[in-house]
Amino acid sequence: MENMFNISSNIHIIDLNIKIKTKFQCIKTKKLLNNISTHICLHETKKDKYVSGAFNDSISIWEEEQVTRILRLLIHHPHLDFIDLGANIGTYTMYVAALGRFVLAIDCFTPNIVRLGRAIQLTNVSNHVILIQNALFTQSGQFLRLSIDTRNIGGQGIYLFNNYSHKYRIRKNSSINNPYIVKTIMFDEVLPILIRRGVRNAIMKIDIEGSESFVVESGSHVFDTLYIPFIQMEWLKVRHYVDRIKVIVDFFGKRNYDPMTSCWIESAVMRFLLFGVPVAIILIINFIFYALTVRNIRRIRGQVERKFQQKKQVVPGEHDVKIYMRMAVLAGFGWTIGFILFALPDSQQGFQYYLVAIFHYLFILLNATPGLFIFVVYVCNRRVLLLYHGLLIKLFQFIQLKYQICKEYLLNRSQICINHIKYQLTKLKTIFYKQKQPDISMQIYSQYQNY
Repeated sequence: MENMFNISSNIHIIDLNIKIKTKFQCIKTKKLLNNISTHICLHETKKDKYVSGAFNDSISIWEEEQVTRILRLLIHHPHLDFIDLGANIGTYTMYVAALGRFVLAIDCFTPNIVRLGRAIQLTNVSNHVILIQNALFTQSGQFLRLSIDTRNIGGQGIYLFNNYSHKYRIRKNSSINNPYIVKTIMFDEVLPILIRRGVRNAIMKIDIEGSESFVVESGSHVFDTLYIPFIQMEWLKVRHYVDRIKVIVDFFGKRNYDPMTSCWIESAVMRFLLFGVPVAIILIINFIFYALTVRNIRRIRGQVERKFQQKKQVVPGEHDVKIYMRMAVLAGFGWTIGFILFALPDSQQGFQYYLVAIFHYLFILLNATPGLFIFVVYVCNRRVLLLYHGLLIKLFQFIQLKYQICKEYLLNRSQICINHIKYQLTKLKTIFYKQKQPDISMQIYSQYQNY
């Protein structure tokens, strides 16, 4: 198998045509998105409580949110393939292969490889998957020991002491039956396989239990050759190694990758525990008070009926229904639609698709517009509108009265000013006339002198 790709002899490609005898449980998985389903072969739950324990037939899978995100990216970008580093039992590999995309899957732990190989055969997607059994490291051809985790059997990492590999010495041409002894390769060594399969663009998932830095240290040619726009990487273990974190950050920073943090609340279980459960408790409390209020309303229903029969406004039963509906909205019962949507499958077709869409819009409207609902129901009614009408009339009358007072005041002041101006003009005219009068007298006198 290796020779047809002309690749390093250290790479161990699994022959998927050899039938794998099963002594373990294989199940049909939950459908995601456009009815994408596959097979997965599990470890015993007591030995693998995280990954295998997350699978529950058609109800749940391991890292459902992240797998769904990868599938959406691949659906929206048909030219992308998938590279799965640290495939484990193959959750990502199997779903992507079921989508019809090529997958290069690498894992070093034999029990994982056997289960993933069997799942590939059951789903009949061997033409979409190349499965490699090696550990990624900075040196090729090394035999290293894996750590042991009795509760997470599928999640072994390379055992390192003070960041140095713990080598396992063997004789040449001798076989290793110990699944905890693995042979290493450099990531660049798989590049000929990817080129031969026509892979030029791919999404990558890296989850190799603290050894993520070895991928970038030994795989620069892969990143330089292929266009890899999206990389999903686990940080849970590698974050404890400052030097490895620096290598990863520097490597992706130089290649202009934009780091994004995947919120752990994206998990459906965590969303339910941290958000759904408190909301459910609040709804239950609200329902209890709602029921008590309805009981009290019905207890005094006779008085309400007499009141409305005398006023002849509405039928008492209709009035009760309106009250109950208003109270239900205020109690937040619109959130029950959210729980219905949470319980519905991701993929819907036909009538169910439109029904779910209607539920989505109802959920948004009921929970985004309670303020508008309160305004319309409790403010936009006849009694309040009449009060506002009376208030506006009084305001108009007040403005009109003030306008008249202001108008009269301005007219009076204007008249006073005009009268004052007239008086001043008359006074000036009188003064001017008196100044001219002596000159006239002198002229008359001089004329008499001439005679």
